Amino acid sequence: MKNIFDDFEDFEAACAKELEYARENDYVWYFDMLMEKAQMEEDPEAYIIKLYEEHWDKVKAAIQKDYYHTLADGVIAKPSPNCMMSLRDSISLFYGNTIDDIDMALNNAGRYDDRISFAKDVLDTFDLRDGDGGPGLNFMNFSLAIGEALSDAGRVEESDAYYEGLLSQYPDNGYMIANYVLTLKYRGEIERSKELLEKHISLDMEPVEENEMLFERAWELYEAEGNKELAKKYKDLQKKIYTSPRRIGMENAQMIPAWMFDEDQTVVRTEKKIYPNDPCPCGSGRKYKKCCGKN
Repeated sequence: MKNIFDDFEDFEAACAKELEYARENDYVWYFDMLMEKAQMEEDPEAYIIKLYEEHWDKVKAAIQKDYYHTLADGVIAKPSPNCMMSLRDSISLFYGNTIDDIDMALNNAGRYDDRISFAKDVLDTFDLRDGDGGPGLNFMNFSLAIGEALSDAGRVEESDAYYEGLLSQYPDNGYMIANYVLTLKYRGEIERSKELLEKHISLDMEPVEENEMLFERAWELYEAEGNKELAKKYKDLQKKIYTSPRRIGMENAQMIPAWMFDEDQTVVRTEKKIYPNDPCPCGSGRKYKKCCGKN
């Protein structure tokens, strides 16, 4: 018996039929399918921005209509972007990748006001708490996107006020502090960047993932100043995170990427930024976001 996928024209027709079904029955699933197709376009980021402009308001409305539910105490439960499943099929939407791709496309296009608006939408629309009920990584990512975009748009005072507000709420969040340090550095405020960093780092800090970027900011600073001894100590702290049993033993975690270390087993950092849809530098052949970037 002939399978419909044996013929490419039949395959295209089946895909078109599935897309139309999704558009009529589950708009979030439909949008996710469009975003997957964007990767095959000649300019994926321009296409992603087009999809965002045409569909995002409808997607938000569909999430609120189809994916929110009211708990017994009357509280509205929102979905986590990384755990959304299609309503009409047992298909995981991996929606976290979708929102990351939109954020990156807006940033790379210099659409800073749109990036701020989108980040606020994400924070309002989804449940971004971690397993302990605290602010998860997605929460910090999109909270920090607002501070970055304000700075990139030249709204420096607003950016500083925003970051200071985050500092008062999360005074020990290493990921957030490292982001503010880097924003100041990119803005050319090197002394302020250094003062902020040195207020929050010490060599007796625990080598945990939340502090990883603080260690990187520190060894970058001290290498630039020529203090190789102190730079090495912070590199070693960062390396401990990657060699910890928890990191290596974590479910679905990747082993330490070889590209991160030189012959002396010290961390190597290149200036080229790795984007989620780039090939993973570890050589697996998968996209970075599907491989080492998952960690």
